[in-house]
Amino acid sequence: MVHYEHKPALKSAKSSSSGKPPILFVHGAWHGGWCWNENFVPYFQKAGYEVYTLDLRGHGKSLSIGSFRWTSIGNYVQDVRKVLAQLPESTVLVGHSMGGLVVQKILETAHIPKAVLLASVPPYGVFRITLELLLKHPIRFLRVLGTLSLFPLVEDPKLSQELFFSKLLSDTKAFHYASRLQDESFFAFLGMLVLSLPKTKKIKTPLLVIGGEKDRFFPPWEVTLTAKTYGVEPEIFPNMGHNLMLDEGWENVAKRIDSYLSPEAVSKTKISSKKTKPAPKKKAKHQKKKK
Repeated sequence: MVHYEHKPALKSAKSSSSGKPPILFVHGAWHGGWCWNENFVPYFQKAGYEVYTLDLRGHGKSLSIGSFRWTSIGNYVQDVRKVLAQLPESTVLVGHSMGGLVVQKILETAHIPKAVLLASVPPYGVFRITLELLLKHPIRFLRVLGTLSLFPLVEDPKLSQELFFSKLLSDTKAFHYASRLQDESFFAFLGMLVLSLPKTKKIKTPLLVIGGEKDRFFPPWEVTLTAKTYGVEPEIFPNMGHNLMLDEGWENVAKRIDSYLSPEAVSKTKISSKKTKPAPKKKAKHQKKKK
């Protein structure tokens, strides 16, 4: 059973929330629905959105089905689809990191009005960051391979601070968030590496692709490649790390998502997309030469 929570739009904001779509937030590896509750959930509630968060199986309050280490990206996709089936058709998706990959996989077949990829796993996978972690932290990575568990990469809160957050976030907050990280499925890691990469040509949903300037997992150039794959411009937020929803400056990221999802943004897009007919060319008048 997938655990998910509904946080309704606040009454004070409902008068101005007409047309705003419900949002389902999908967390990334090592995280749970808790990562949205700190900042994004109250922000979007106040902005007039119906907000939903879930715990993918084996995370937070959702139990694992069978052995957690063999849980696949496909299983996570099933979890999100089950929740989506209970929500309005107008629901939009926001996926962070591994959750961004899950969102891309869903968009291959589902009709979703809009989606946001937040520091997402690129369409071509996580080979670069895997190689970097192997070279910089060989002992930890050997433990990953020996135990078929990704927890050795995040068990040290100090290392997690470096991987997930910028130096602008206070040590107290960074340590608190890093301490909440959990194990991740080894098979899901293989999915991010090569086994469950998205079929990008099938994805037609309008996307907003966001990254952080100081992201250690997916730096700006990788975010740019993701955006180009889908024919959009990337939006990179300065001085921010991987966890854009928790890092210092999260408000700016939330505001950008709000502006992208708002009905006003839709109407502006429709207006700008209308082609104006060119003015008819005037025929040149030929004057007779006087003899």
